[in-house]
Amino acid sequence: MSILISTIFTFSSLQKNNEITAIKASGISIRRTGLPILMIGAILCIFSFYFDNTVVTKAINKRADIEKKFKPSKNKYAKTRKNDIYYSLKNSILEIKRFNYKNDTGYDISLQKFINQDIIYRFDAKKMAWNNQKKHWDFNNCHIRKWKNNNYKYSSISDTSFVIMDILPEIIKKDTVKPEEMNYWELSLFISKLKDKGLDYTRWIVNKHYKIAFACIPIIMVIFGLALSISKPRSNHAIGFGLSIIIIFLYYALILFGRTLGYNNVL
Repeated sequence: MSILISTIFTFSSLQKNNEITAIKASGISIRRTGLPILMIGAILCIFSFYFDNTVVTKAINKRADIEKKFKPSKNKYAKTRKNDIYYSLKNSILEIKRFNYKNDTGYDISLQKFINQDIIYRFDAKKMAWNNQKKHWDFNNCHIRKWKNNNYKYSSISDTSFVIMDILPEIIKKDTVKPEEMNYWELSLFISKLKDKGLDYTRWIVNKHYKIAFACIPIIMVIFGLALSISKPRSNHAIGFGLSIIIIFLYYALILFGRTLGYNNVL
């Protein structure tokens, strides 16, 4: 709002004192006169984008951690588990019967690999837990079945560890992940992972575009300010202030309305 108000006040003052007329008489166009302000608006857009995706997101994550620590009752009724999870991987299907969000642990896991429509490998485990230090899954009570050249082989092991490509706790817990807690680049990576798994990514891609739209507010407000101040010469500051408030609220309402339409797949 301050950018819009300052733009209107600056050019309204120039209009009142006939300085715009003098600038035009010297051969300088209105476009060239407003170019420095447009450049400032563009710089503020870049600054706003990086500030929002570095400082703001880190502050939101820290706030969330503090709330979890000092306000445990707030998360008392939060979703803590998910049942019947299926992922379509490359030539494979992963099934998880139950997954606990609190300790990143899954139960009754089945990983099946196919060639065309024929199953060639099946891995079953009673439990899987995420190892955050080594960045892989630890499996317990495992059963392995293999089919090759019409031969069947069975084996069992007590525990093993390996990585399932792009299957991370945050992917499984995507329903509890808040887009505002992720920056633009984290959202882009998260969306690509959801695409690969065939999962719905509407909410996250809408918030990704919302971050860009929000960062573009300074340049849009500068354009509105230039148009209003030039189209209404010699108007007083009270009118400019009132128009600024109306425009900023309309623009913000339009962004929120567009985000809601995006969440519902209307846009």
